[in-house]
Amino acid sequence: MEAKQIKDKSFILYFFLLLNIINSEVFDGLTLITDKRYEPFTSILINNDLDIVNQWDLECRPYSTSYLMPDSSLIVPCFNHFYRYDWYGNLLWDYEGYNSNLYWNHHDIEPLPNGNILVHVWELKTAEDAFNEGRQVIENGLDMFWPPAVIEIEPIGSDSGRIVWEWHLWDHLIQDADSSLPNYGIISENPQLMDINLGRIHCETCGDWIHINSIHYNPIWDHIVLSSRKLDEFFVIDHSTTTEEASGNTGGNSGKGGSILYRWGNPENYDQGDSSDQTLNDNHSVNWVPTGYPGSGNIILFNNTHTPNYSSVIELIPSADSSGNYILNQNGSYGPESYDWLYILDYYSGSQSGAYKLPNGNVIFTTYDDNRIFEITTNGDIVWEYDYTEHYGGLSYQVARAPKYGYDYFDGKYPLNTFDLYGDIDLNGSVLINDAEYLLKFIMGYEYFNHQQISNANVSMDTTISSLDAALIFRYAVGLIDSLPIDQQTYLPPASGDLFMDNHSFAPGELIEIPIFLIDPDGILSFRLEVEFDSTALNFQEVLWYDSNNLLVESNIKPGLLSFTGSSPNFFQNNLLLSTLKFIVNENFGDSETIISISKLKWNEEPLSSQLPLSILSSSLSTNKDFSFFEYKLSNNYPNPFNGETTLKYYLSKDSFVNIAIYDMLGNAVKNLVNMEIEKGYNTISWNATDDHGHLVSSGVYIYKIELNHQLIQTNKVIFLK
Repeated sequence: MEAKQIKDKSFILYFFLLLNIINSEVFDGLTLITDKRYEPFTSILINNDLDIVNQWDLECRPYSTSYLMPDSSLIVPCFNHFYRYDWYGNLLWDYEGYNSNLYWNHHDIEPLPNGNILVHVWELKTAEDAFNEGRQVIENGLDMFWPPAVIEIEPIGSDSGRIVWEWHLWDHLIQDADSSLPNYGIISENPQLMDINLGRIHCETCGDWIHINSIHYNPIWDHIVLSSRKLDEFFVIDHSTTTEEASGNTGGNSGKGGSILYRWGNPENYDQGDSSDQTLNDNHSVNWVPTGYPGSGNIILFNNTHTPNYSSVIELIPSADSSGNYILNQNGSYGPESYDWLYILDYYSGSQSGAYKLPNGNVIFTTYDDNRIFEITTNGDIVWEYDYTEHYGGLSYQVARAPKYGYDYFDGKYPLNTFDLYGDIDLNGSVLINDAEYLLKFIMGYEYFNHQQISNANVSMDTTISSLDAALIFRYAVGLIDSLPIDQQTYLPPASGDLFMDNHSFAPGELIEIPIFLIDPDGILSFRLEVEFDSTALNFQEVLWYDSNNLLVESNIKPGLLSFTGSSPNFFQNNLLLSTLKFIVNENFGDSETIISISKLKWNEEPLSSQLPLSILSSSLSTNKDFSFFEYKLSNNYPNPFNGETTLKYYLSKDSFVNIAIYDMLGNAVKNLVNMEIEKGYNTISWNATDDHGHLVSSGVYIYKIELNHQLIQTNKVIFLK
């Protein structure tokens, strides 16, 4: 009876636990597992049913974990080598370009929203270097000292890259042992600096100083967090700096340059406590909780030695305001005094391991020592688990961390092989006009594209992403072409056309309108245009675009510079008014003239145009407004200034009597270039800086005037330099 009674209680307890697990919700997603120990090295992606959804065979032994990107590609860090694979295992990027005599990467990377990659590295210094900075003891036999640094790599093409940003802890050291050195100071008063005499370099075959084991990025504050196992703390630096600012203590959003902004786990490192104040021990995988998750902005990590026999997962609220400014406690240490959430394992994992917060509030953690992965609720209930050794083979020390991705991480599209669709920029499975609009925003720098989006955008099958790609997507979306991609060399004729801008008179405070005319367009579907002006003279108001061509235009407006990119599904035809720029002349502008010029012009994907018009705004020169633009066009002379010969190009819509003459600034006639009946169409005339007698004129400013049928139409200035 007694035994039966115990059995009944056990059944009731079992039923209660089973019911509790059923009612706890596992996050529906895909878990990425990377084997970093045994060949063949692989990354696998599994679902909650433990089915392998995809597998990548890797070229090398990875450091720590791989990273799955929203375009379904995989980035893999190895020793001084980086790989990127597509969903099918094809190698997209293979890079080992930075100087391995200066840096060695290890443990972790962080892909950035802009497509670059943050890499934490050892910076290779000698023992002599360290002694010169105040280090007192070097414990290894190599006489080496390797402080950490962070480099940002911009991938280029399929096998290249370049370092675009750097931060070095070596630039932010302090010591209190040698007062003769410049970095001597009071450590407790300088938590923004790292004491060079912290940590033992007990590795006999390396110079590892503080052993950084993870790196993570906060896109809201543009901060980087680094985890140090040997110092039992993590610390935060500012990524918004330039490389030069990162080497000092000013600049960036924080105003503190590359100084340490925040550190937590062991305040004894900066002489603000003792061992009793230490919270972390052998910590790994420090990362911010992403925006939109429960606890957004908190920091979560795996604390390997919570006690000598148990590991833990810790979540804490950093002592920072909403702008990312970190706050010191009155006692000189950084808060919080304790964690916000704690989960203590019932065993110990001594190496690597990691933890991440999930969108539903659950936590997924990995224990490296035994290759196990668990998903738990905030109450500590285990709702999902995976034993890599049991399901995939192996022994131990293979799986360092295992991030889990929601299906919406892939823009709601699954299975992932539907990503590969030319023209589908927003990755929603269809090609619509808004894909063309999205692409124009990317071209103007308003949107970030992942690798798949860039691949889908290149519908013209060349090496660039341009507004022509947007135009072709637009044409496909409205049914003017049947398929994408297209070969532009066979599909499109060379694009050409001329722009023209009138000269204008002005008065301070006046609203002026500058029309930009397109002449003889041929094969044009898209353009890239930049307009420069003097922002002390003119205030830009708005731009009006030709609206009969279903034109999409994206703008980037800055003082003195207007940038536009536009796409149309239809070829531009006939002469037309492309746009009108509106400015107000500043009330206090006192000069007699100013210039509005087109500084960059590109049709489709043709080379940049060298025929760039300008508009001279003058308080004295005048033009005859009785003539329509479409009756004539006088381009600005090119080159200007000149020292040999300059050429004027003019257009007539009908046969006209033309007079073009050169005058000096006093109004004296210098040379008559044209004085005769001219047939309609394009004509050119050159001036070689001589007068009517064949004598070379003096250097200076001259005016050329055009008359049609004995009426003054336009004046421009020309500058001759000997």
